[in-house]
Amino acid sequence: MKRLTLQLENKILLLLIICLASCNTKKDNIEPLEVSIKVVRFEKILFESDIYAIKDSVVSFQARYPEFLSLYGNRIIEIGDPQEEWFDEALTAFTTDQAIYEIYKRVVDVFPDIDIQTREIENAFGRIKAVFPDKKIPNLFTYVSGLNQSVAITEKFIGISLEKFLGENDPLYNQVYPPIAQYQKTLMTPGRISLDVMRGWISSEFDYQPEQDNLLSRIIFEGRTMYLLQKLFPEVADSVLWGFEKSKLDFCFDNEKQMWTYLIENKLLFITDNFRIMQFTAEAPFTKDFQDDSPGRAGVWLGYRIVEQYMNSNNDVSLNDLMHETNYQKILNNSKYNP
Repeated sequence: MKRLTLQLENKILLLLIICLASCNTKKDNIEPLEVSIKVVRFEKILFESDIYAIKDSVVSFQARYPEFLSLYGNRIIEIGDPQEEWFDEALTAFTTDQAIYEIYKRVVDVFPDIDIQTREIENAFGRIKAVFPDKKIPNLFTYVSGLNQSVAITEKFIGISLEKFLGENDPLYNQVYPPIAQYQKTLMTPGRISLDVMRGWISSEFDYQPEQDNLLSRIIFEGRTMYLLQKLFPEVADSVLWGFEKSKLDFCFDNEKQMWTYLIENKLLFITDNFRIMQFTAEAPFTKDFQDDSPGRAGVWLGYRIVEQYMNSNNDVSLNDLMHETNYQKILNNSKYNP
């Protein structure tokens, strides 16, 4: 009888383990599907082209990459539209500029290939396809932008300005004027490429369409992006995911209640002034309303905690449901968030 009871207990324990594993799989462990991404190293194609035949090269670029070339000329390096007759001259001036060429040389030194980053991005998109099967997988373009846009997102492709990820201590960053702030340089590392690519894609694909535009909506929207990002990179440490020093992340956990109480007591959750909202959501050395030991974007971290609690408290809500919810007040209410 004792042996039978033990066997029964073991079966119950096994069922509990299976149940817990399946529950965790639902929201935590996303098995990635097989995904392959086409990568175009446009900076190599451009700078290795015959400078005396750039006009012919532009014709070739337009034929092969029409949408990318338009974005690159108009918005990334801002030299004009490829359809303009003088575009080849402007592109020649860009590629022969000494400072730009030095940036290009530094890029190919640091990134002879981007195989690691490509695999990370493919793995992340494999998880996207597992949860959002209707989403299209974009191509990947790398380029030199003259330290302009880090990441550019369209429906068909993602563009990466590789010189924005050379490494925190890269000598190039000490030659730039105006100087690059240290808190920005800490985010300019090769290891952040895949994180920034996917964060940009998430924000673009699940864009901000709040029922009420205020600080609460913004921090939950941004926090939701970070929540999905964490699911796409489950092996990445929180400090790396957020780009926070460990001491800054510790500050958030140690002062979560105080930060939330501050927002409530000062009636800040429903402010609509964009400048004021950015003080809680934008990259910065610290969040002004909190202590100097706080990280920038501390408000977004609170939004992430609300979303995390919402998902933990509502097992019937899927990631798909979460990413299509635009009533951010509802997320707060149903999260029962009370740090």
